[in-house]
Amino acid sequence: MQTFTMQQSSLLAASSFRRSATKRHMRLASSRPASRSASVVSASAKYELLYFNARGAAETCRYLFAIADKEYEDNRYKFSFVEGKPQVEERHGEDKAAGKFAQNLDRLPLLKVGDAVIGQSKAIERYLAAEFNLMGADAIEAAQVDAFCEHIRDISTAFGRERGNPFGPMTDETKAKLDVWY
Repeated sequence: MQTFTMQQSSLLAASSFRRSATKRHMRLASSRPASRSASVVSASAKYELLYFNARGAAETCRYLFAIADKEYEDNRYKFSFVEGKPQVEERHGEDKAAGKFAQNLDRLPLLKVGDAVIGQSKAIERYLAAEFNLMGADAIEAAQVDAFCEHIRDISTAFGRERGNPFGPMTDETKAKLDVWY
């Protein structure tokens, strides 16, 4: 049995999903009305994703870029732990003070698409899925994709309740909860 790190597992899952999704969506794209499959963003638009150097709320966005095989700038703010508390690099504070996050109530993640800025991870995910023709062939399939995404959010929320503070120390009680979880 092979063992993979979480990052390797994520890349394998994205790659596998990409292969199956590509075949299906190539077939669906040919049957879509032009208005649904046409992008409102120019093909040369540059994408820039801003988030911390962690998976967190931007990881699904990164998967979507990988699945669609689209280039983007993955602008990550580094952080470390000092006495158990996260300390973010100075560049983050400078960018926040300069108003770079203002369109999202000074929070991350943010996606820059050309001159436009989109905040909120789920809004970014839905935008990317639609932009990359991953939202289904019609409104029913789009709603089914959306429902699947909400299931994932529910699972993530449940995991977060078991894990507790991701920045806090891993206690024996938390380890026991996570052993049951996995």
